[in-house]
Amino acid sequence: MKIISPFGRLHLLTTLTMAFALPLNAAVEFAGNLTGVSTYIWRGIKANNGPALQSDAAINYKSVKFGFWGSSVNFGDDIEVETDLYADFSLPTGDVSSSIGITVYMLDFTTFNRYADAEYELNAKIGYGPVGLNAFYVPKQNSTKDQLNGSNYWLEFYSVGTWLGADLSVTIGHGTYASRWMPEGETKDPVSLLLLSAAKGINDDISIFWTFSLDLFNSGFENIFYFGATYSF
Repeated sequence: MKIISPFGRLHLLTTLTMAFALPLNAAVEFAGNLTGVSTYIWRGIKANNGPALQSDAAINYKSVKFGFWGSSVNFGDDIEVETDLYADFSLPTGDVSSSIGITVYMLDFTTFNRYADAEYELNAKIGYGPVGLNAFYVPKQNSTKDQLNGSNYWLEFYSVGTWLGADLSVTIGHGTYASRWMPEGETKDPVSLLLLSAAKGINDDISIFWTFSLDLFNSGFENIFYFGATYSF
């Protein structure tokens, strides 16, 4: 079993981030978390064999957020580390929350697949009260080479609320992003997934959660129940 560690490059990234943040330390906010999950699910799709350890860390300066998201990924023979960098820019839209952003996906900061070192994705988000829409778009690039859908999109319509002290959410995802991971020879048409989620805080730092992902129109994805716990700092 080969274990690829990103911590050397992560140390360099942390050093550069601190250098950028020091002159602005009075206005910069930092937040992060560590999460353990029963399996790695990404937008309702199973992407891992067995449990996974994930992390998220971000700095905020006014309307700008820079962050890192990582997860262990077990492909069967090797355990690798997904390393994603992202930036989000909040827009001045008053009571309506909105933002635009970009995410760069990599494995161990070195590669995405056999065609590309990284894949970038654009996003736009808008929300008002308990409802919102998230839109994601992967333009045609080296990482999408040989795919029937040269570019991919994913839309998420969501609603959130609380019940018995738990945070609840219902999300409908639709697009070609999920279908790109279908087995060879399967349809590459848009698919729709339903995610039902609940989270409950144990104390100020620890929360537990579960999610049930359902394939709405029998596109070929398995229905999945998964759970986890998060420590926030």
